[in-house]
Amino acid sequence: MTEQTEICLSDIPIVEKQKGGNLVKSNKRDVLPLVLCIGDVIPILHPDSASTSVREFFVVYVRDVTSIEPILSKDAVDLVIFSSPNFEALLSSIEQCKKRHTLEKIPVVTFSEELTEKQCFTLFEYGVIDIFHGQYSSEFVVRKLNQLVRLYKATLGDTHELHEVKSRQQHLQKKIENSETEVQSLLRKLRFEKLKSRELEQVNFVVNRCLSTISAGNFAMVAASSERELAQSMCDVLVKHAQYTQAWVGFLDADDSSSLNVVAHASSDGKSIPIALHCEGSRFGCHSVTRAIESRVTVVNSSISNKASCEACWDVATEHDYNSIVSLPLKDENRTIGILNVKAKSGNSIEFDEMTMLEEVAGDLAFGILSHRSRNERDRLFNALNEMNSDLESKIRSRTRELELANHKLKELDTLKSLFIASVSHELRTPLNSIIGFTGILLKGLSGELNERQRDQLTRVNRSSKQLLELIINVIDIAKIEGHRIEIFPAEFSSRSVVNEVMAEFKEAAEKKGISLQLKGEEDIYLYSDRKRFAQCVHNLVSNAVKYTEKGGVEIVQLKKGKNIELSVVDTGIGIAPDEISTCFQAFERLPTHLKVKAGGAGLGLYLTKKISTEVLHGGLTVESKVNKGSCFTITVPCELELES
Repeated sequence: MTEQTEICLSDIPIVEKQKGGNLVKSNKRDVLPLVLCIGDVIPILHPDSASTSVREFFVVYVRDVTSIEPILSKDAVDLVIFSSPNFEALLSSIEQCKKRHTLEKIPVVTFSEELTEKQCFTLFEYGVIDIFHGQYSSEFVVRKLNQLVRLYKATLGDTHELHEVKSRQQHLQKKIENSETEVQSLLRKLRFEKLKSRELEQVNFVVNRCLSTISAGNFAMVAASSERELAQSMCDVLVKHAQYTQAWVGFLDADDSSSLNVVAHASSDGKSIPIALHCEGSRFGCHSVTRAIESRVTVVNSSISNKASCEACWDVATEHDYNSIVSLPLKDENRTIGILNVKAKSGNSIEFDEMTMLEEVAGDLAFGILSHRSRNERDRLFNALNEMNSDLESKIRSRTRELELANHKLKELDTLKSLFIASVSHELRTPLNSIIGFTGILLKGLSGELNERQRDQLTRVNRSSKQLLELIINVIDIAKIEGHRIEIFPAEFSSRSVVNEVMAEFKEAAEKKGISLQLKGEEDIYLYSDRKRFAQCVHNLVSNAVKYTEKGGVEIVQLKKGKNIELSVVDTGIGIAPDEISTCFQAFERLPTHLKVKAGGAGLGLYLTKKISTEVLHGGLTVESKVNKGSCFTITVPCELELES
């Protein structure tokens, strides 16, 4: 073994490397103990000494304490020797060793100078097992060290056994403590489960009571035939199923909202309990009832016997064994119709589930009462409606008879009107035709020459006679159409021939006003219809267009659309305001315009045209117009007229 001033464990035979580079003491039986020397080198233990051959252990030298922690932590050292020339340095080394690592090995001290008795006691208190001088012989030191090693091993074994016993004792103590803790925990759990079971039983009781009450209440809702019967059934249910001391229902008077009428009540013992006491300043005799009605919310008044404000209720509450009052308003969306008042027994607190149940019962009761009232009101209205229907039917029958008589008279008057029109038309048309004929003869000069003044006057007479004759003819046609007596004579003709005749008739008038008159569209369209009535419609439309056009012109456009012909008369005249378009198709209506007097007419042209086009020719008449821009009247009739059978 070579001399080492700083230890290198890899050079020590008794130390072997394991996996991961860790160093531990070998367990071989032929390996000698390892002695760790800290401080100065002890000459008699030096490897170069003469007694090396008799040595029975290995010695490792370390200069200072900082190098021993890796060695002691590997449990490879059997004995530790502190070597120092003086006491202070020796004590400092031992203290540093204790701070850095728990010194479990038996320490031995060696030094060169003498120690006092006090110094020796101080070293023994620090755990020193023996003290010797470096001047002792090597055999003595080796033997001393071997004895210390054996003593250490024996002590270590006893210490290990003692530690094991103490460890087992501590383990058992912990088990006992843990067992006691588990027992206490189990006891707490048991008490908790008992309390929980008791609470669950109470909750189950309350829930079953609520369900039973709601179920019975629903049955009462269905079975009750009136609102008072329903209120009484609900009171009985609350007392019987919900086990309350008392329940009563009061309705507010519809005419006097300050009046509360009790209509139903029930009590658990069948005794009569005062329904409402006379609380001072209370509108309805009880503060709870008054607050519930006025605020439209549920009011709970518990622990009555402990409240000074409930002094008026103390004696009655004690006598009838109740201690809480719940006042629930019966209401719809807009108003309160009554109150449900419930009194609970002493010792029974109103739980949340019970409050929910009571509010649901109050809501069902209010709904049922309103349903009965709605049903009664509906029955009343139905009876009133039946009476009104009976009266109305009687009045209708009476009015029907009156209308039948009036209709019969109207038919007679219509017949007389037709006879009158036929007679008048004959009587008027004959002299008018004579006037027109004779004035025509005079204007042609067949009876002699006329001067300008005479010709002008006769011309006016002839023109007025023709206008009057046209008016009479229109009136007669309207009467025939409205009386469904107009005769239809269908025949085949061309639309162009009708338009040419009408244009020829108004050509002179258009030229006098300086406006154009022309035909556009398809060359010719053939129709099978009443030519006279078709020509009458075209005549009226062109006549109006020429009358109310002062500049520009009038165009007649004819087009074939499917099985129909569309004939439009477009002018650049004064036009029609939007709010006056519907008026222009009414009889004897003329639009307010500066041309009204100048144009003349009775206001029957468009009315008659509308009648003929829709009711005779089975077509229609439409108009589009803008003020000061002109108008477009369009008549649409089928090319082939279908006669009604």
